[in-house]
Amino acid sequence: MIAGLIDIETLINHYNSQFEQADWLQIDGGEGELSRWSIWSFQDEEGENWRGLLVISKVQETPSEYVGFVQIFRRPRDN
Repeated sequence: MIAGLIDIETLINHYNSQFEQADWLQIDGGEGELSRWSIWSFQDEEGENWRGLLVISKVQETPSEYVGFVQIFRRPRDN
């Protein structure tokens, strides 16, 4: 990491901790050459099950520039 610039590991850890503080449970995670990702699970007060996907990707050849993506969706109830 260049002094004063943030790295991808710091970013994914920061946003993962936001999910944890909101009582989400990490169920998977991984990394590629230019990205990090994590998958999350949550059950709300009404018993609805939710999933979350967090992806952080580095913009190639641009120091300390990243693109982030979060997708949250409700899982159907089992019948």
